[in-house]
Amino acid sequence: MENDFWKPYRDKGLQVVAIDLAESAGLVKKYRDKHNITYPILLDPDQSIFSKIMGRATPWNIVVDQKGIIRYSVGGFSPGAIKSVVDGLLQGQAKS
Repeated sequence: MENDFWKPYRDKGLQVVAIDLAESAGLVKKYRDKHNITYPILLDPDQSIFSKIMGRATPWNIVVDQKGIIRYSVGGFSPGAIKSVVDGLLQGQAKS
């Protein structure tokens, strides 16, 4: 996410947020430091956020537009599909 989306798109208005389901704050910090991650990672140990977004697998990727509408939601990581949705949203073409 860092190099595929966050760095190239952040100046265009993209926000990236990760949600960790199991690790402690200390382990998440070590992971962020080791991998030079600069976007926020939220902790969700009771999976209250994850369950509300209907996540059924990890990783689970969601793209939300500026109006708060979920435009893409899928388990796994498909950079090409995510890039297509993000590019469309940034160009003003909402994709479902």
